[in-house]
Amino acid sequence: MINIDIEVQNNSAERISTLLADIPGGAYRAMGNAIGRGLTTLRSETINQIREVYHIKKKDLMSTTHIKTQKPTGGDASDIIGYVSFSGHKIPLDKFKVSATKKGIKASQKKGGTMTPFIHAFMSNLSGNQFVAERVGSSRFPIKGLYGSSTAQMAGNSVVYDEVKKAAQETIDKRVEHEITRLLNGYGGRS
Repeated sequence: MINIDIEVQNNSAERISTLLADIPGGAYRAMGNAIGRGLTTLRSETINQIREVYHIKKKDLMSTTHIKTQKPTGGDASDIIGYVSFSGHKIPLDKFKVSATKKGIKASQKKGGTMTPFIHAFMSNLSGNQFVAERVGSSRFPIKGLYGSSTAQMAGNSVVYDEVKKAAQETIDKRVEHEITRLLNGYGGRS
């Protein structure tokens, strides 16, 4: 499981608290709404960035992934944080780039990466489901499926993580200014 935290920067939090001091709960609402929008960006951008780095279709990625979003709740304006958590099982190797050869199977998870040979692997079709497998012993059965990385492992890749964090932080920074203007102009109701 991997958690990606985002928050309003400390100097911005102090500025927001000062600007919205006359509005009850204004600083908390502005930062909470901005972080909520940043979390939405974080979720979608993580999937997009994983697909930029890895050979995987969105439907295959989403079918094995559990995404939990924790929006800001309770506390005061100085302690607002939200996170998105990615967890799930390892993804079957056949969902990545795979090619069958006379000498077994070759597979690559990352785009631009070399194809790794699996000499004793083969494509199996049990019960209508095709997957990459290897024999456990010398007999025909049992066989075991081969798996690649999980979504959490791919989201933890430094290239993916850095791009996602940067995009989410940019969204928060833009959104904070919008929320301040909105609250100062009387929109957003009273808390």
